[in-house]
Amino acid sequence: MEHTFPELKDSHLGHLNLLALLTHQSGLCFARLDLSATESEIYHVLAQAKPSDFQLQAGQPAYDPRGAWWLLGQWLTRHAGRPWPDYLHEMILEPAGSGNMFFTQKHRLAEIPMEEWKSGRWERAPWMPELGNLCGSSQDLARLYRTLMAGGVNPASGKRILQPTSMKKLLHRWRQGLQDLTFSHIVDFGLGVILDSNRYGASTVPYGFGSASSEKAFGHGGSRSSVAFADPDAELVVAFCLIGQVSEPRHQARMRELLDLLRSELA
Repeated sequence: MEHTFPELKDSHLGHLNLLALLTHQSGLCFARLDLSATESEIYHVLAQAKPSDFQLQAGQPAYDPRGAWWLLGQWLTRHAGRPWPDYLHEMILEPAGSGNMFFTQKHRLAEIPMEEWKSGRWERAPWMPELGNLCGSSQDLARLYRTLMAGGVNPASGKRILQPTSMKKLLHRWRQGLQDLTFSHIVDFGLGVILDSNRYGASTVPYGFGSASSEKAFGHGGSRSSVAFADPDAELVVAFCLIGQVSEPRHQARMRELLDLLRSELA
């Protein structure tokens, strides 16, 4: 990181690399980090941070999209020379046929209803500014995964979003057989994507792709609400979105049941 961010030179976090960020092994679980502060303030806090400030050990596998993914976005912005949402929209979403998707800001959240089941009733789900907040239809999300399943080439237009070598790196099991502290389960990761982990318990793996998914399946879940994935062996792409968040155990059970039902209907 310090090669991209002079602000982090000779700091603990300056020695992190992209692989640690993309596989959720950065150890950067920092409860006191205020991502609503200015960039200069955030860099100052990160530069002063010591291992004892974090809730994880260095290199410990734990899904945490806050500090590490904020840093990843800033890395992309600096290398692309423009804001990361603009770059991803132009270079990934549009050529994948998913140009109607967008990275929302707080003032646009009224357009996207999301509720959370708390204390026996439905309440408006809180906005989390530390996340990317990619929004759009399930159809657009499915088009993105269809492009990825086709090797990074949009089958409809022929436009490429990733080179073959990049696709190979994306889907390699960089993190394998390790217990995730956040999920309390072994979950394998490629570069930013979850890889099929049914080998560790098809009925218990969180944010999986159904108990019948193949080992080549890859994708990602949305927090207690959704999932999108591609399963090349089954020639299947799924984007499944729910607008009500429930507890983790209830969500994992309902999503597994829904995906298994979907697969059985399509069989």
